[in-house]
Amino acid sequence: MRRMIWTATLAGLVCAMAFAEGAKPGTGKAAPPAADPKALVDRTALLKADAEHLTVYLRYHGPEEAGKPYYRLLLAGPAAEHGKSHGTELFATMDKETAGKLIGALAESEILARAQDITKPDWRPAAPAGPCYNIQISGGKKLYTLSLGWETPMAENLLRLRATLSGDSAKAMDTLLVRLSDLFLQWTGKPYEPPK
Repeated sequence: MRRMIWTATLAGLVCAMAFAEGAKPGTGKAAPPAADPKALVDRTALLKADAEHLTVYLRYHGPEEAGKPYYRLLLAGPAAEHGKSHGTELFATMDKETAGKLIGALAESEILARAQDITKPDWRPAAPAGPCYNIQISGGKKLYTLSLGWETPMAENLLRLRATLSGDSAKAMDTLLVRLSDLFLQWTGKPYEPPK
């Protein structure tokens, strides 16, 4: 329960922390924060050691069309507590192997290396710079956050994460991505279609 409360409490604060500084209003664009190689090694090892409690939360921040909201998604390891899907809030569990693959993708994409450590005493939230999807990663008693921005870089990162998923977690991610299908067409030249 503590993990769920922690996620819910901070969800409204952590949308564009890493991209907000210097971002153009309404674009979610800015130079991404520099990757920290040492942090990447330490964080990857920490999360893999606690893969059963891994949670990865994707949250949209920005304007939405009436009647067509963007989805939020919480992916949870087998021992992590979470709720049930309702409305635009999607929840799905992963087995330990899938959680490990997802951690690998977070490392390879440098998301882990660029994310901010919310558990540091000197961490302070920055003003949002939407539209964007924010990713929040929890495990090993640590909590990291990073804005994935918008447009092609975000699409590429979401597809990289989707490639690691299977079962319910893959279906939930597909629901989130299908909502972005028209934007994917603009950004990548083709709409998102779930793998068959």
